[in-house]
Amino acid sequence: MRFAPRLTLLAAVLALAAFTPAPQRAGTINLTNGSSSTVVYLYASVCEQDTWGDDLLPSDVLEPGSGATITMDAGCWDLKAVTDSEQELMHFGVEVEDGGELDWTIEDAE
Repeated sequence: MRFAPRLTLLAAVLALAAFTPAPQRAGTINLTNGSSSTVVYLYASVCEQDTWGDDLLPSDVLEPGSGATITMDAGCWDLKAVTDSEQELMHFGVEVEDGGELDWTIEDAE
């Protein structure tokens, strides 16, 4: 029975590994406010979902000409920026890849 403590330890490690969640896959989106208005909210929704999530802006607002970086889970996302002049500027079908980086310049609606 010299190996019993080692087997018990191995069983405990394997059990812990089975209940440890997989690491979250994520990427980054570099935002640039190229509009003439201040962005006050940034929302995201999983593609083809009907509701928007919480505000994702890392600061209170995003002034014209300024930028920010946000981290998003990997997957397909729709993004909506809302300005202080109540414009809703959207970008649909953004594919965030694990470890990837992409850019979105928010521009005035035409």
